[in-house]
Amino acid sequence: MSYLPRDSKLSSTRIKLDKSDKKGIEVKIYKFSGGSEEDLLTFLHEFEEAVKSEDMLTEEYSTKIYHTFKQVIRGPAANWWECILQSRRKKLLTKFEKEIGELTGAMLLKDPVERQIKYLQMTKKPKQLTMQEWVEQIETINEYLPRMDPEQTKLTNKQIIHQILLENIPV
Repeated sequence: MSYLPRDSKLSSTRIKLDKSDKKGIEVKIYKFSGGSEEDLLTFLHEFEEAVKSEDMLTEEYSTKIYHTFKQVIRGPAANWWECILQSRRKKLLTKFEKEIGELTGAMLLKDPVERQIKYLQMTKKPKQLTMQEWVEQIETINEYLPRMDPEQTKLTNKQIIHQILLENIPV
């Protein structure tokens, strides 16, 4: 699904290991300056996917990943990120996912997983969407559930079918 977060701009960022690294790795990353919880989760997911797709999850790139992440967030998310980093002097890549989890927890409203599941269970299939498009939207939200709460797992296919799809198909 192609998604452009509200109030965000797609920019091309070149990440270099050091000054002698002439080429570096170029990744296209959205700049996040605010929006809904879904915008935040989409941004975080796309940033992590960009980093993973370029095989940058190595110790040598860890400082550059933190620096790049800091450059592409604005507003309250940037303030929270700065607070998280200030509380840690050593920026190890192994902590990056934990810190992303803390940022997510700080930015989301109370009980985000329960609210999302309830939303899915109560929302009828929009008439303008095909069944496939609707299922893709549900799967996207389902992918975000563990990001909202690390102890949460995604809904199973059986749960999606029985608790969401069958309950919300217009007759």
